[in-house]
Amino acid sequence: MAREMLPAIENAIAAKKDALAAVAKEIYDNPEVGLKEFNSARVQCEYLSGMGLDVTRNFGGRETAFRADFSNGGNGPVIGIFSEYDALPQIGHACGHHLITLSALSAFTGITAAMKEFNLPGTVALIGSPAEEALGGKIDLLRAGVLNDLDFALITHPYFATNTDPGNLAVGRYDVIYHGRAAHASVAPEKGINALDAQNLLFNGISFWRQQLPGTARVHGVITNGGAMPNIIPDYTSSFFYVRSTDNDMQKALEERFQRIARGAAMMTDCEVELRKYPNSYSANKAVPALEDTARESMTQAGFELRTITQKISTDFADVTLICPGVNFMFDVIGDGSEIPLHSEEFKQRAALEFAYNQAMRAGAAVALTAAKVLSDQNLRNKIQKEFRG
Repeated sequence: MAREMLPAIENAIAAKKDALAAVAKEIYDNPEVGLKEFNSARVQCEYLSGMGLDVTRNFGGRETAFRADFSNGGNGPVIGIFSEYDALPQIGHACGHHLITLSALSAFTGITAAMKEFNLPGTVALIGSPAEEALGGKIDLLRAGVLNDLDFALITHPYFATNTDPGNLAVGRYDVIYHGRAAHASVAPEKGINALDAQNLLFNGISFWRQQLPGTARVHGVITNGGAMPNIIPDYTSSFFYVRSTDNDMQKALEERFQRIARGAAMMTDCEVELRKYPNSYSANKAVPALEDTARESMTQAGFELRTITQKISTDFADVTLICPGVNFMFDVIGDGSEIPLHSEEFKQRAALEFAYNQAMRAGAAVALTAAKVLSDQNLRNKIQKEFRG
């Protein structure tokens, strides 16, 4: 049946191509950071309302979150298709989240058409999830309990190659603040307690630790406040750190070690330390081979050429995969084999080109085809759920 469903999906997306692209361009041209994506959410909700659907805004208590469901009756499963649309501070859509929006809306457009034409029972939900970059919008939705009805979850992400996500890094984010005592740096330095010394010792401690870190772990940070003037011993400094790993148990041990290093730097300088952990830490994902195989097959059928992806990213979608089977479709928006990194100015520029928009809609077709296969095949659903529970 997949051969029959794909043309119906592609035709439905093609019929809405201009409207879909216009939504993505509006989001790209007007970047909004996490939990401030009011315009980005609005234009998506208007598109979904134009499909004749009721849209739940302020979904899960988040102003820029939303959800629209299409149900074709029966006792079929509920499949969530996630949209992301937050931008990075200063650099804008250098992670290409406007293309995630484009692929999600394309997928939703395609799968609803296929469900009608082929009478596929079940429900698909387009879920607008804000603030992925640092604040973990999906974790807020999980905590609110509004995703508990999902049986399967699908999302995409632009990249320089096409394949399923090879796995996600858990991440804990910390502000590390040291309090010392100010003094004149040349007249009375002995009266000061240098908060910048504590930050330097923290960074040195992390650097020495890296030699013993497993290859699947990462620790990296920046100083966000290093003092005011060279002739004043700093009494306040701050830094922002990410601690990452591929394993949730390992993540706990790494964060405990990180905290000990931070406290050790305070002890060596006689400073006071504040460790402020950001509330929504991201987990490592739970992979389900049967679902990933289905996604890769759909990508190939939609016209993608698959390439091996080894780099792992952190995303709050990984937390969704702990409550139901989920897969992230990584899709190439570069086209020439160049490994242009996410969060770079060049990736941002490539993500605005027509090729990237067409690839996002193609990725949407692959997501819709995967959803159609899951809806139409009870044996496949059983296999995926068995692997998830196992």
